[in-house]
Amino acid sequence: MTRHTTLKVLTALACACAATANAETFRVELEDPAAPAQLQVEIQWGSIQVVGSAEATALTIKAVPDQPDEIAGSLIAVSEKDNLVTVRQAALTSGSFRSANVTIIAPSIIALELTVHRGGDILVRDIAGLVEVTNLNGSVELAGLSQAAAVNASNGSISVGFTRPDPNRDMLFTSLNGSVEICLPSSFSGKVDLTTAGDPIRSEFQIDRVTTTRTVSPGDSVTPKQSKVIGSIGTGQATLRASTLNGEIALRICEP
Repeated sequence: MTRHTTLKVLTALACACAATANAETFRVELEDPAAPAQLQVEIQWGSIQVVGSAEATALTIKAVPDQPDEIAGSLIAVSEKDNLVTVRQAALTSGSFRSANVTIIAPSIIALELTVHRGGDILVRDIAGLVEVTNLNGSVELAGLSQAAAVNASNGSISVGFTRPDPNRDMLFTSLNGSVEICLPSSFSGKVDLTTAGDPIRSEFQIDRVTTTRTVSPGDSVTPKQSKVIGSIGTGQATLRASTLNGEIALRICEP
């Protein structure tokens, strides 16, 4: 049976669906909806999905296990203080965790700090705030971002799409074992620092390199012997850094 939990501003809502009998759903009201908000999610086993909504003034948080018959017990702990919403996976015993796949509908203007420690993917869409992601064993997909992002994926690919990147903020994308693809509007301007361990670096932008007089034209592919590109796209001063030890890096042009 679905558990009901009542906190100061958190209300767990019942779910009648038998397949998600262990689901937990929370509605979180921000202390000051007009002020900047921040969301921190930390999961051991499971996935995180955050979708921004321009109409949302509160957060709706749902967690389900991988299997409906997993051992009973709270999936997540949720709290809110001073517009900081935290979601943590609840421990069963010391060092033991059950799976928790978390889906969140949030106001689109919110800063995110998301972490998956042991296994699961991270998906973010339509967020107008700084996005920081750490995923130690899974892929990361971010789309519809309109500020800046920093992503560290130890064992998974990274895919990021921007509508309006912040021209004054550096960005960093690193993967130890996976490709890195970054989609930016054609108006993007900034410095770039791209590194692979031998796989290709591809760009649909012209990158004026500072290490040599050679440029990278749209459609060019830097050969495996040229695994580092340092240069600039336009005259912007913020730096976009991307690196991977196993996989290629691609810069794409995308429009809102």
